Amino acid sequence: MTIWSSEIKDLEILNVSVVGKLPLLEKELEQLINTQDANVVMLYSRRCLEVIVTDLCEYELKRPRKTEPLKGIIDKLNSEEKVPSHIITSMLGLNSLSTYGAHPKDFDPEQVKPALSNLSVIIKWYINYCEKRNDNGPINFSSASELSKERSCASFECSLLPYVMPTRPVARKTFTFLQFTMLFNSIYHAVIPHSCLLTPKLSQETHLQMSDYTRLLKP
Repeated sequence: MTIWSSEIKDLEILNVSVVGKLPLLEKELEQLINTQDANVVMLYSRRCLEVIVTDLCEYELKRPRKTEPLKGIIDKLNSEEKVPSHIITSMLGLNSLSTYGAHPKDFDPEQVKPALSNLSVIIKWYINYCEKRNDNGPINFSSASELSKERSCASFECSLLPYVMPTRPVARKTFTFLQFTMLFNSIYHAVIPHSCLLTPKLSQETHLQMSDYTRLLKP
Protein backbone atom coordinates (compact mmCIF):
# COMPACT_ATOMS: atom_id res chain seq x y z
CA MET A 1 0.00 0.00 0.00
CA THR A 2 1.32 3.43 -0.96
CA ILE A 3 1.19 6.54 1.18
CA TRP A 4 -1.14 8.11 -1.40
CA SER A 5 -3.63 5.21 -1.49
CA SER A 6 -6.40 7.39 -0.02
CA GLU A 7 -6.04 9.91 -2.85
CA ILE A 8 -6.09 7.05 -5.40
CA LYS A 9 -9.39 5.81 -3.97
CA ASP A 10 -10.91 9.26 -4.53
CA LEU A 11 -9.73 9.16 -8.15
CA GLU A 12 -11.16 5.66 -8.62
CA ILE A 13 -14.57 6.99 -7.58
CA LEU A 14 -14.24 9.88 -10.03
CA ASN A 15 -13.16 7.49 -12.78
CA VAL A 16 -16.60 5.86 -12.63
CA SER A 17 -18.10 9.18 -13.81
CA VAL A 18 -15.46 9.54 -16.50
CA VAL A 19 -15.70 6.09 -18.12
CA GLY A 20 -17.48 6.22 -21.48
CA LYS A 21 -17.97 10.00 -21.31
CA LEU A 22 -14.47 11.49 -21.42
CA PRO A 23 -12.35 8.87 -23.23
CA LEU A 24 -9.11 10.87 -23.39
CA LEU A 25 -9.18 11.59 -19.67
CA GLU A 26 -10.32 8.03 -18.92
CA LYS A 27 -7.25 6.59 -20.69
CA GLU A 28 -4.75 8.64 -18.65
CA LEU A 29 -6.64 8.26 -15.38
CA GLU A 30 -6.72 4.46 -15.60
CA GLN A 31 -2.96 4.35 -16.10
CA LEU A 32 -2.51 6.56 -13.05
CA ILE A 33 -4.78 4.45 -10.85
CA ASN A 34 -3.09 1.17 -11.79
CA THR A 35 0.48 2.15 -10.89
CA GLN A 36 2.30 2.36 -7.59
CA ASP A 37 5.41 4.10 -8.87
CA ALA A 38 5.68 7.70 -7.67
CA ASN A 39 7.30 8.91 -10.91
CA VAL A 40 4.61 7.30 -13.05
CA VAL A 41 1.85 8.72 -10.84
CA MET A 42 3.29 12.21 -11.29
CA LEU A 43 3.64 11.66 -15.04
CA TYR A 44 0.04 10.56 -15.56
CA SER A 45 -1.24 13.27 -13.23
CA ARG A 46 0.35 15.74 -15.59
CA ARG A 47 -1.09 14.00 -18.63
CA CYS A 48 -4.57 14.19 -17.09
CA LEU A 49 -4.03 17.92 -16.58
CA GLU A 50 -2.87 18.28 -20.19
CA VAL A 51 -6.04 16.61 -21.49
CA ILE A 52 -8.24 19.00 -19.49
CA VAL A 53 -6.29 22.18 -20.24
CA THR A 54 -6.01 21.33 -23.95
CA ASP A 55 -9.78 20.88 -24.16
CA LEU A 56 -10.38 24.17 -22.33
CA CYS A 57 -7.95 25.93 -24.66
CA GLU A 58 -9.81 24.71 -27.74
CA TYR A 59 -13.30 25.31 -26.39
CA GLU A 60 -12.94 28.46 -24.28
CA LEU A 61 -10.01 30.22 -25.96
CA LYS A 62 -11.09 29.05 -29.45
CA ARG A 63 -7.62 27.96 -30.56
CA PRO A 64 -5.49 24.80 -30.57
CA ARG A 65 -2.87 24.39 -27.88
CA LYS A 66 -0.07 23.24 -30.20
CA THR A 67 3.24 23.34 -28.25
CA GLU A 68 2.36 26.10 -25.81
CA PRO A 69 3.37 25.33 -22.20
CA LEU A 70 0.58 24.40 -19.81
CA LYS A 71 1.28 27.33 -17.51
CA GLY A 72 0.79 29.84 -20.33
CA ILE A 73 -2.64 28.42 -21.16
CA ILE A 74 -3.65 28.23 -17.49
CA ASP A 75 -2.65 31.87 -17.04
CA LYS A 76 -4.68 32.81 -20.12
CA LEU A 77 -7.74 30.94 -18.84
CA ASN A 78 -7.31 32.82 -15.57
CA SER A 79 -6.88 36.27 -17.11
CA GLU A 80 -9.97 35.80 -19.28
CA GLU A 81 -11.91 34.39 -16.31
CA LYS A 82 -12.84 31.20 -18.13
CA VAL A 83 -12.12 29.01 -15.09
CA PRO A 84 -12.84 29.71 -11.40
CA SER A 85 -9.86 31.03 -9.46
CA HIS A 86 -9.74 28.13 -6.99
CA ILE A 87 -9.48 25.67 -9.89
CA ILE A 88 -6.70 27.76 -11.42
CA THR A 89 -4.84 27.47 -8.11
CA SER A 90 -5.11 23.67 -8.21
CA MET A 91 -4.04 23.61 -11.86
CA LEU A 92 -0.94 25.67 -11.15
CA GLY A 93 -0.11 23.55 -8.11
CA LEU A 94 -0.46 20.29 -10.03
CA ASN A 95 1.48 21.67 -12.99
CA SER A 96 4.36 22.60 -10.69
CA LEU A 97 4.48 19.31 -8.77
CA SER A 98 3.95 17.02 -11.75
CA THR A 99 7.08 18.27 -13.50
CA TYR A 100 9.00 15.89 -11.24
CA GLY A 101 7.42 13.00 -13.09
CA ALA A 102 8.16 14.46 -16.51
CA HIS A 103 11.82 15.24 -15.78
CA PRO A 104 14.59 13.31 -13.99
CA LYS A 105 14.47 15.26 -10.74
CA ASP A 106 14.45 14.05 -7.17
CA PHE A 107 11.33 14.68 -5.09
CA ASP A 108 9.73 13.52 -1.86
CA PRO A 109 7.04 10.82 -2.35
CA GLU A 110 4.93 12.81 0.10
CA GLN A 111 4.54 15.38 -2.68
CA VAL A 112 2.47 12.87 -4.64
CA LYS A 113 -0.41 13.34 -2.19
CA PRO A 114 -1.00 17.09 -2.80
CA ALA A 115 -0.57 16.51 -6.54
CA LEU A 116 -3.34 13.89 -6.54
CA SER A 117 -5.52 16.04 -4.26
CA ASN A 118 -5.24 18.91 -6.73
CA LEU A 119 -6.07 16.55 -9.59
CA SER A 120 -9.20 15.33 -7.77
CA VAL A 121 -10.39 18.92 -7.29
CA ILE A 122 -9.79 19.67 -10.98
CA ILE A 123 -11.51 16.52 -12.27
CA LYS A 124 -14.57 17.04 -10.04
CA TRP A 125 -14.95 20.54 -11.44
CA TYR A 126 -14.24 19.40 -15.02
CA ILE A 127 -16.92 16.69 -14.95
CA ASN A 128 -19.49 19.24 -13.78
CA TYR A 129 -18.22 21.76 -16.33
CA CYS A 130 -18.60 19.29 -19.22
CA GLU A 131 -22.15 18.42 -18.15
CA LYS A 132 -23.14 22.09 -18.08
CA ARG A 133 -21.30 22.81 -21.31
CA ASN A 134 -23.18 20.10 -23.16
CA ASP A 135 -26.46 21.62 -22.01
CA ASN A 136 -25.81 25.36 -22.15
CA GLY A 137 -22.75 26.08 -24.27
CA PRO A 138 -19.65 27.99 -23.08
CA ILE A 139 -19.51 29.00 -19.44
CA ASN A 140 -18.16 32.34 -18.29
CA PHE A 141 -17.64 32.31 -14.55
CA SER A 142 -17.16 36.07 -14.37
CA SER A 143 -20.86 36.54 -15.18
CA ALA A 144 -22.18 35.23 -11.87
CA SER A 145 -23.32 38.69 -10.79
CA GLU A 146 -25.03 39.25 -14.15
CA LEU A 147 -26.80 35.90 -13.82
CA SER A 148 -28.01 36.88 -10.37
CA LYS A 149 -29.25 40.20 -11.72
CA GLU A 150 -31.11 38.48 -14.58
CA ARG A 151 -32.78 36.10 -12.14
CA SER A 152 -33.82 39.02 -9.94
CA CYS A 153 -35.26 40.84 -12.95
CA ALA A 154 -37.19 37.74 -13.94
CA SER A 155 -38.53 37.42 -10.41
CA PHE A 156 -39.65 41.06 -10.43
CA GLU A 157 -41.32 40.71 -13.82
CA CYS A 158 -43.24 37.68 -12.54
CA SER A 159 -44.39 39.71 -9.54
CA LEU A 160 -46.07 42.14 -11.96
CA LEU A 161 -48.14 39.48 -13.68
CA PRO A 162 -51.06 39.58 -11.21
CA TYR A 163 -51.39 43.31 -11.86
CA VAL A 164 -51.04 43.43 -15.62
CA MET A 165 -52.75 40.16 -16.49
CA PRO A 166 -56.47 39.65 -15.80
CA THR A 167 -57.41 36.55 -13.81
CA ARG A 168 -59.99 35.48 -16.40
CA PRO A 169 -60.31 35.67 -20.20
CA VAL A 170 -60.90 39.17 -21.49
CA ALA A 171 -63.38 39.94 -24.23
CA ARG A 172 -62.11 41.92 -27.15
CA LYS A 173 -62.52 45.59 -26.48
CA THR A 174 -61.52 48.75 -28.30
CA PHE A 175 -59.32 51.04 -26.20
CA THR A 176 -60.13 54.71 -26.00
CA PHE A 177 -57.33 57.22 -25.84
CA LEU A 178 -57.99 57.72 -22.11
CA GLN A 179 -57.80 53.99 -21.44
CA PHE A 180 -54.56 53.68 -23.38
CA THR A 181 -53.06 56.60 -21.44
CA MET A 182 -53.98 54.96 -18.12
CA LEU A 183 -52.44 51.68 -19.26
CA PHE A 184 -49.20 53.39 -20.31
CA ASN A 185 -48.94 55.34 -17.05
CA SER A 186 -49.60 52.23 -14.99
CA ILE A 187 -46.84 50.23 -16.66
CA TYR A 188 -44.45 53.17 -16.64
CA HIS A 189 -44.83 53.87 -12.93
CA ALA A 190 -44.71 50.19 -12.06
CA VAL A 191 -41.64 49.19 -14.05
CA ILE A 192 -39.33 52.19 -14.43
CA PRO A 193 -38.66 52.94 -10.73
CA HIS A 194 -37.95 49.26 -10.07
CA SER A 195 -35.97 48.18 -13.13
CA CYS A 196 -32.64 49.04 -11.50
CA LEU A 197 -33.48 48.58 -7.84
CA LEU A 198 -35.24 45.27 -8.47
CA THR A 199 -37.80 45.94 -5.77
CA PRO A 200 -40.58 43.35 -6.10
CA LYS A 201 -43.27 45.31 -4.24
CA LEU A 202 -45.23 48.04 -5.93
CA SER A 203 -46.35 51.20 -4.23
CA GLN A 204 -49.96 51.56 -3.08
CA GLU A 205 -50.51 54.19 -5.75
CA THR A 206 -49.33 51.79 -8.44
CA HIS A 207 -51.58 49.06 -7.09
CA LEU A 208 -54.54 51.38 -7.56
CA GLN A 209 -53.49 52.33 -11.04
CA MET A 210 -53.13 48.74 -12.10
CA SER A 211 -56.47 47.88 -10.52
CA ASP A 212 -58.04 50.63 -12.60
CA TYR A 213 -56.51 49.06 -15.67
CA THR A 214 -57.84 45.57 -14.93
CA ARG A 215 -61.32 47.00 -14.32
CA LEU A 216 -61.18 48.63 -17.77
CA LEU A 217 -60.43 45.24 -19.32
CA LYS A 218 -63.42 43.53 -17.77
CA PRO A 219 -66.23 43.02 -20.33
